[in-house]
Amino acid sequence: MAPLHPFLLQSILRVRDFLDQLVDVDGEEEAGGPARALVPPSVTVREGYLLKRKEEPASLATRFAFKKRYFWLSGETLSYAKSPDWQMRSSIPVSHIRAVERVDEGAFQLPHVMQVVTQDGSGTLHTTYLQCKNVNDLNQWLSALRKASAPNPDKLATCHPGAFRGARWTCCLQAELSAAGCSHTHSAVTLGDWSDPLDPDAETQMVYRQLLLGRDQLRMKFLEDFNMDSSPEADMEDSGAMEGACPDALAGQREAASRLLEVLEDLNRAHEEFQQQEQRKAVSGPRGP
Repeated sequence: MAPLHPFLLQSILRVRDFLDQLVDVDGEEEAGGPARALVPPSVTVREGYLLKRKEEPASLATRFAFKKRYFWLSGETLSYAKSPDWQMRSSIPVSHIRAVERVDEGAFQLPHVMQVVTQDGSGTLHTTYLQCKNVNDLNQWLSALRKASAPNPDKLATCHPGAFRGARWTCCLQAELSAAGCSHTHSAVTLGDWSDPLDPDAETQMVYRQLLLGRDQLRMKFLEDFNMDSSPEADMEDSGAMEGACPDALAGQREAASRLLEVLEDLNRAHEEFQQQEQRKAVSGPRGP
């Protein structure tokens, strides 16, 4: 790993930004109309114990208001009961969900809390707070709930990451319960849940976009620098600096960069051919009987 260490150090920030954009893209940025359903309607995709608390008046908002319940999530409902064997279940229609977000730890002095914001038939918003057992459980529930509610219209653009306690929001200190949210919402999956299915169209488009953005930098860094360094003058100047470098590692990096650029060119040609086909179809129009 030592020969690759400088290369990895230079790439850490770029890779992190790439992953952030890949897994945290707002639904408004995804072209192609309404989102498709990512969760089967009648199949339970996640279940387990959570601590639940409904939105209540400020005078009742204590940390002891959380109650242990067993939850089931499908594409249609988020249902819960006192135990897995309990016959009577309460449920929240997934179609009513307008936001699924993390909650600041300071809101209830509890970690791993998320909120599910729903809207009833009269347009009133209701918030249910759920505490998970650890950060992995939190990420997986966030991911599953966001995927299940992906096709829902009228998603909230903002929400409060805190709670309304002591006559004000703990996050932004606004005194109105109906004050607009102070933080943007998210509709994509999280890094903690790679095993669940992603939206292939949106993910492929984002990967392709990121590769195109880095194509010129990749060519300049590995190929053009290599051509410049191949001159005799460069060899004389850099002979001392190259003593500690590993030529095989550098050659391997350049070879990998060349192969990746070839793949990008193939993708670009295929993309252009597809666009030309779509343009020809639009010009010709539907055929008559």
